[in-house]
Amino acid sequence: ALRAKNGHPEPYNVRYWSLDNEQWIMDSRDYGRLARETAEAMIERDPNLVFWVVGCYPGLESYNEGVLEELGEITDYLSLHAYWDGDYGWTVASNLEFEKEFVKLDEQLKRLVPGKKTWIAFDEWNPGVRTLQAGIGAAALMNSMERHSDKVGMSAPALWYHANTTKVWDNSLVKYDQTRMCVSPLYR
Repeated sequence: ALRAKNGHPEPYNVRYWSLDNEQWIMDSRDYGRLARETAEAMIERDPNLVFWVVGCYPGLESYNEGVLEELGEITDYLSLHAYWDGDYGWTVASNLEFEKEFVKLDEQLKRLVPGKKTWIAFDEWNPGVRTLQAGIGAAALMNSMERHSDKVGMSAPALWYHANTTKVWDNSLVKYDQTRMCVSPLYR
């Protein structure tokens, strides 16, 4: 009713839904049960929905175990987040470590969700700095995701826009204020 009142009487037909974001403060099984309850209610209305669920960042694979044991067959994508920075070599070549992570995570998905293709959604990543080396590292990572496109089904760098008025998260693709904008090497 509210949607129609605002000028759009028909449903928007959104098919892709993230079942929360970075719920690592919750026990993985508690999150999994809550997400399952939510997904099942949504599936009753539309059985063609696609879900991605909260996964871990590299090094917390045990979190995925609990989530996938609760959500298993409902999961279409498992979310992976990573932010990093460091010396030149690490920033430029970090994609090689992520490639190992993609393989490891894909093996975990096959084991915990057998019989269903479950993808990795690398839906938050950022080298953490606005430098040429970060741009090179991001390009290498995008190339790695392309090489592993049989595992990584979606990807998005994090922090697209950032106001110049704050110093927190100074690693966006586009910085702006009321008079101008500036793009980072990652954006180009």
